[in-house]
Amino acid sequence: MSRRSTITPCTFTKFLRARRRLEGPQGDFARDWTSDVGMGRPRGAYKWPAVARYLEDRNAIPACMEAAEIAWKEWQTTRENVTTEAIKHQSSLVQSVQRGLGGQGKNDALSSGQGGQG
Repeated sequence: MSRRSTITPCTFTKFLRARRRLEGPQGDFARDWTSDVGMGRPRGAYKWPAVARYLEDRNAIPACMEAAEIAWKEWQTTRENVTTEAIKHQSSLVQSVQRGLGGQGKNDALSSGQGGQG
């Protein structure tokens, strides 16, 4: 039985909750976005067009749109970094297991009756 590990990066809204104390447009946007619960805010918000459309429908001022776009880009960078780190971590775990099996593939060790226990 194989077990798959995954790391799920935080949502855009969770990312913004951590930014509510910032000063200026970034903090204003984070506070506004996180307080708009139940106001038709895009659920999940994983695509910029949905976020932009939501803000445009509410006549967001240019400073808000700019702050939102900056936050979106920073969130995307964070998500990419988390995914990259997860892949690196998973690769190092696989290499550790393979070293522990004396270089044999996991399936080879299991089929030979060793089961990874030297």
